[in-house]
Amino acid sequence: MATILSELERATDGIYSGRMTTAVAQADEIRLREAVAERSGGHLLEQVGRHHSIPVMDAEVRWFLARIPRHGVIVDVGGGWGWHWRHLGVERPDVGVVLVDFVRANLAVAARLLGSVVDARVFLVHAEATTLPFPPSSFDGYWSVQALQHIPGLQAALTEADRVLKPGGEFAAYWLNRAPMVEAAYRLMRRRYHRQGRIAGSFYLARASADMAATVARVFGSPVVSRYTEILFHPDLRAYTGSARSRIGALDARLSGSMPLLSWVARQRSYHTRKQS
Repeated sequence: MATILSELERATDGIYSGRMTTAVAQADEIRLREAVAERSGGHLLEQVGRHHSIPVMDAEVRWFLARIPRHGVIVDVGGGWGWHWRHLGVERPDVGVVLVDFVRANLAVAARLLGSVVDARVFLVHAEATTLPFPPSSFDGYWSVQALQHIPGLQAALTEADRVLKPGGEFAAYWLNRAPMVEAAYRLMRRRYHRQGRIAGSFYLARASADMAATVARVFGSPVVSRYTEILFHPDLRAYTGSARSRIGALDARLSGSMPLLSWVARQRSYHTRKQS
């Protein structure tokens, strides 16, 4: 870990800083996410559960950790509040995580949520997905949840992922899925279903697509496996099942998988591959 962070400056708040070159194209998103982080207050997991299914993603984290070698190191790109790693000290105390986000206020919230795990197993870095400030072949795993979907230059972010992964390293990235059944529900409600492009006054969003899967495969030179998750969790349709103790959320976690039929209803689609040895 010392080698990975050796070129970075650590501030008094414990956050390391990389070189920031954020394009103006994402300035609106930064402002929006800073505002959310600054008014986060308490009950952080309750807030998370309105936007992500905690039971589903906890299961996905365990699934991913099982593929990481002993004493491995993961980079979480766009890790936000860092809640995926709150059980790391119990589930995989041998593993380290470098949590990267381009919104510094998010990392401050992560420090509050993770507590003593920070600087023990999880290290916070203010940096960007397209210019990761780490040496080549640094990580055993690359994890990203609904972050790459907001980057117009996806190819650059994936190239960086390939660069910082060790040969044989695991890649897992999650996007919002384009689900035909959900899209039909939007039409019935006469609501706009955003597929790709800039949302006015907000941020860029591109849902998972065959082109993205092809780009991942091309960059890594390896076969790509799709997984579908958050089958029952659809906050945009007022289906809130994301709380940590939700029984429906626990059922939802068991429904996750690679069966193509799930693509019709799943909120999330993820791409998984390995860097060639």
